[in-house]
Amino acid sequence: MQIRITENPAEMIRMAQDIIAEKKKYYTDEVLEDLRASVRKHTENLTPAEVEEHLYRSVYYYWAYGCTTDEYYYLKLSEKSPEEIKTYILTREKVLYIDQLNREEDAHILQNKYETYQLFQKYFRRDVVFCEGPESYDAFAGFVRKHPVFVLKPLTLGKGIGVHKEELRDFSETAVREKYESLIRENSATNEALVTRKGTSGFLVEELIDQADELNAIHPGSVNGIRVATLRIGGEIVVYKAWLRMGLGETFTDNGCTGGLMAGIDVRTGAVDTVGYSEKPAVYITHPDSGLTIKGFQIPRWGELLPLVKELAAQLPTINYVGWDMVLSKKGWVLMEGNFRGGFMWQLVEQRGMKADFEELTGLTLNKTFWWEK
Repeated sequence: MQIRITENPAEMIRMAQDIIAEKKKYYTDEVLEDLRASVRKHTENLTPAEVEEHLYRSVYYYWAYGCTTDEYYYLKLSEKSPEEIKTYILTREKVLYIDQLNREEDAHILQNKYETYQLFQKYFRRDVVFCEGPESYDAFAGFVRKHPVFVLKPLTLGKGIGVHKEELRDFSETAVREKYESLIRENSATNEALVTRKGTSGFLVEELIDQADELNAIHPGSVNGIRVATLRIGGEIVVYKAWLRMGLGETFTDNGCTGGLMAGIDVRTGAVDTVGYSEKPAVYITHPDSGLTIKGFQIPRWGELLPLVKELAAQLPTINYVGWDMVLSKKGWVLMEGNFRGGFMWQLVEQRGMKADFEELTGLTLNKTFWWEK
């Protein structure tokens, strides 16, 4: 595979075409169509020929720099020089750093949402039931009669995929069983389509989080959580970065991948210190649904959150980097989930590459010209 760094679009396209031809087993028709869908998600009014051009450029950027198609757009990499791009930690390099920080054999603790719940149950502060197959029906039936409105989460999917709110109004045995069987079918189809880890069809049903009024006011249609990234450095847990995640429009989740907004938080004070950003990409001074001015918003009870995430991180001695999703409920701070390879989205909200900062803090380095080199 011949890759070289260039700023010439025609050369990028030619190299990308060669890569796709060489790696036909990877770049199947399905994969290429997924890439086209990603292009369309971030752009408007492109002709089919322009979509193909964007696709090729995103493939080139993936092999040259290690970025996903989403990163190519929301970090505006096409507007940056090769030297500027190299200041960012992009997805494939992020994986290499995390491989040095976290023990892969223990990834299941955070990637399997029910394992996370079992380990950190007291921090969830809400009812959660694991569902998979006929043997889980009785637990599901008991749960929905107590919580007729609930959240469904696929067991191992990330990026908010498959997470949605459900409601049951008829509590007859027939209605409850039909509901359960339909959820099994729908979740299995979602997992099968995305070829998830181990192909599990399991999912969790969770009691709705009754979020604090201050956070609910941002976007009442979603839970508006805080992503807190912790690092273990020399045996000490450090709160490295944090950002506010907000739903937008009709989105139920606050995940940027599903249309949400994010804004940086000063970890010392809990004050939001940037404007809002989406992965479209777009910039927001105020939240378009609530009118809230984003920069300057003070996260309530911030002083309680920092020791809590350090307490969580301390219980994972072989996982030195975690992205914790926390929500301020009316009961206090609760854990939504932990992320083994949580995104380095602070580079989006701070609008700069942070490879040098990260390497100085962690002592890690990647001595490679391209991310895929051995």
